[in-house]
Amino acid sequence: MKTNRRGGHIGFTLAFVVAIVVFVPRPAFAETPDITCNLVNEGARWDDNVVVWECQCQEVGGYLICEWVPIGVIIWDKKQVYNNSTYGRVRLTTAFDGNPHYGATMTHSRNPNGSTRYQGTGELRARVVFEKWNGSSWVTCVNSGYTYSTGPYSEWKRSHNMHQSAECGSGTYRVRSYGHMYDAGQWRGGNYVTVGCYRD
Repeated sequence: MKTNRRGGHIGFTLAFVVAIVVFVPRPAFAETPDITCNLVNEGARWDDNVVVWECQCQEVGGYLICEWVPIGVIIWDKKQVYNNSTYGRVRLTTAFDGNPHYGATMTHSRNPNGSTRYQGTGELRARVVFEKWNGSSWVTCVNSGYTYSTGPYSEWKRSHNMHQSAECGSGTYRVRSYGHMYDAGQWRGGNYVTVGCYRD
């Protein structure tokens, strides 16, 4: 790289670089790990900048199922939200933590027999919604909207971080997860609510 020896130009260049550093938008959370969760990578960990996920494997119905599981969060669980003998299954994993007000949904696609199934680009989607108790019912506080898979994946995540203060003020919160896979012209999946909630 050539050195500019004229001070004025150097000052201008430095100011321009600083401006770029200051105004570059904060990167979004990665929506899928850069490695596949399988038996070879069992125990591997992936940090999405807020929560650490670990690749865990277990035998289910005679098939080895490996999935990313959040560790170190207050609440997390899994639920099968779709099961069809022709089109397959969809499982959701939810991570939920009141500090720093983080919620995430991981969509897992499976074959009808429960084995891992890879979907094409744009054929997996996930959404996470923060709900707040208003005294008589749960109402939407934050709706992340769907993100869609960018390659042939069997898992896809959507997350939202409200950081240190809840966006809808103090109160009791829970997370509702949505996840689907696209097959035979339809989105197939569902949603469910975390088993626990937290008070901010």
